[in-house]
Amino acid sequence: MCASGDASQGHGRFYYAYGRPSAPELVYPAKDQSSDGVFMRSHLVYGGASGGTAYSFVKDGYKYIVYSIAGTGFHDGGVIVQRSGEAGAAKKMQCQSSKIVESQDDGVIDATLKWKSDSPLATHGLPGVR
Repeated sequence: MCASGDASQGHGRFYYAYGRPSAPELVYPAKDQSSDGVFMRSHLVYGGASGGTAYSFVKDGYKYIVYSIAGTGFHDGGVIVQRSGEAGAAKKMQCQSSKIVESQDDGVIDATLKWKSDSPLATHGLPGVR
């Protein structure tokens, strides 16, 4: 998940980019499209004082879920791809823990708090891989 310009003040945009920085395989939404209303944000709660955040969007019949979970002694993050209408994940790709960067910008965090919640994620947590 990325933010450009001053996305926290509505003078930029949020977008998802996957692939190499010089040649991403997927950028959503496209540079010429607005990001208003395309992303959802869900708080994830697990036992043992662990939890995290998931950001999701739907494109071409697939739901993409970007997640970050942390707890005592662990940190996990990645992308899950789920075919629309299916309970399990079609693919799960984990980030290298050293590559996960959490935003410390309160404005960016506050802006994402206004996004609609993804009810299935908030209720059932992350889908497992089939």
